Amino acid sequence: ISNPVASPVETTTYTVEDSNDCGTETAFVTVEVEVMFTEVTNDQSICLGDVIDLEVTGGESATWSPIGGLGSPSDLATTASPTATTTYTATVVSPAGCTSEESVTIYVVSSFPGGQVYPTINLCTGQGVFLSAADGDSYLWSPANLVSNPLVQNPYVTPTENTTFTVSIANVCGVGVDSVSVELITPSASGTGGGWMCRGETMILSSSEGVNYTWSPAALVANPYAQTTEVFPLETTTFTVYVTDGFGCQGSTEIEVNVLQPPYVNAGPDREVDWLDRVRLFGSADADTLWWTPADWLSCSDCPTPEVEVQGPGWFTLHTISPEGCAASDSVFIDVFYPVYVPNAFSPNNDGFNDAFIIEGLEPRGYRLEIFNRWGDVLFYSENPEEPWIGQNQLAGAEYFVPDGVYIWKLRYEMRDGPRLLDGTITLIR
Repeated sequence: ISNPVASPVETTTYTVEDSNDCGTETAFVTVEVEVMFTEVTNDQSICLGDVIDLEVTGGESATWSPIGGLGSPSDLATTASPTATTTYTATVVSPAGCTSEESVTIYVVSSFPGGQVYPTINLCTGQGVFLSAADGDSYLWSPANLVSNPLVQNPYVTPTENTTFTVSIANVCGVGVDSVSVELITPSASGTGGGWMCRGETMILSSSEGVNYTWSPAALVANPYAQTTEVFPLETTTFTVYVTDGFGCQGSTEIEVNVLQPPYVNAGPDREVDWLDRVRLFGSADADTLWWTPADWLSCSDCPTPEVEVQGPGWFTLHTISPEGCAASDSVFIDVFYPVYVPNAFSPNNDGFNDAFIIEGLEPRGYRLEIFNRWGDVLFYSENPEEPWIGQNQLAGAEYFVPDGVYIWKLRYEMRDGPRLLDGTITLIR
């Protein structure tokens, strides 16, 4: 094209060639670019009401905006006294008519620092806290030896006693002092209960008032998070309760529970005797106080080795108690072997004399009676010791009775040490 538009960013020489039938002609045109180097005053902070000088360089003239708070908004150098933080922009014009913009922010501090007393901080003993001062340009905390860094806005402190901290805060308006008090809370915990108890018993422990509670060892505590709870140690144990108060501070106390072991007692080995026999029990204990239950059939109830006139099977328990009041017991079982009477003949003729075959003297524990003929056929079977055999053949039917003869019986019944087996013959004579 014959009339191009150029926008160089630096001085540039352009070449153009023009050709026709007569030949070619070359021309050169140089476009000089003016580079502006402008600078403006750095950002500043001022106290409300103060005046600050602003200046922009690198141009022939300048226009400032916004104009509020400016002394002369059309000069390269002017003054500013804004009532709030403001960013001013200067549009700078060079001798060649080129323009450039520069901006500066004036931060307005509206008040003199210091004079504040911050709310008291409640702190658990042994803990720390970050302090926080109002905004400023520099800080100096006191006492300096109790803060992590006395020159920062938010130092960390771990006081060992109630302490008032002061901070000198400086800004463009001046220097002032703020303060804050840290009061330490030392939680106290106390407990009730403890002392002596017998193994196998429980004891009630209680702590002082709080918000949360934790008992240890938790495995020996009915409710490890209750103020009052039940404990059941099997040996002497020191319990610790941690009490947290309303400020979140935690204290602890220990309660010792001494566990007395039960006294030694042994009722002796289990026994097996015949009905109505007398047998001596062989009990022993390491305490002076002892007694047997039940006391019936015993020659004495408060001696370790009484005699028993056995009326039937049963348990006898030897009790003892230590001088400290701890009880213990042990039991012995006496099983009874009843005399068994098995007749060798009977006559089921309904004359009222010896009409049935019945085995007498047995308890019905595991009772089983079988009667066979000589070929091994089962003629009668019963698990009831009170059910007699009157000669019937159960396999053939209730109306069929076996003939006179000799029959084989087998008896099984239970004793405490296992089953007993007896057998024999019975003669049936009508």
